[in-house]
Amino acid sequence: MAASLALGTALSSVGGAFKSIPKEVYIIGAGIGVTVLLVNVIKKAADKARYNAAINVIGKDTKKGMATMLATQLYSAMYNSVLPTWFPDGTNEVLIYKVAQEMHKHQITFDLVSDQYKKLYSGRQLLSDLESELDENEMRYMWSYLETGSKPAPLVHESRLNGFEINITLA
Repeated sequence: MAASLALGTALSSVGGAFKSIPKEVYIIGAGIGVTVLLVNVIKKAADKARYNAAINVIGKDTKKGMATMLATQLYSAMYNSVLPTWFPDGTNEVLIYKVAQEMHKHQITFDLVSDQYKKLYSGRQLLSDLESELDENEMRYMWSYLETGSKPAPLVHESRLNGFEINITLA
């Protein structure tokens, strides 16, 4: 009983703190939120239009067309967010691995995808973007999926300490 009374008192004091904030602050905050959302919706529409224009010129069923599609998927995996770029919501590593598998399956080279990425995204460098978004182990996975189509074997580090063998496996 005393705990629920204390919780109720704490919640009412928090609620009272919000009553002192002027309505204008809420209106300005909502305006900023709507503006950020609209800018990102427009940005996504521009990205889609850029992709569609490239596909119309290149053709969807060509290697270059497939590389264009894969480049847009990689960009989406790294930067597709309704939040501004200065407030990242995370990289979709699984999508990056799936794209790498598709590249392996259809024999689309990294260089071709990188060239299309650079054309679509104002000179951005695919490798630099991937390196900024993925850690060393995730990059190893991505390259393995690209080269073999499958997940890499775990790294095993073997050493000896005072006559004992020590194996450390890193997934």
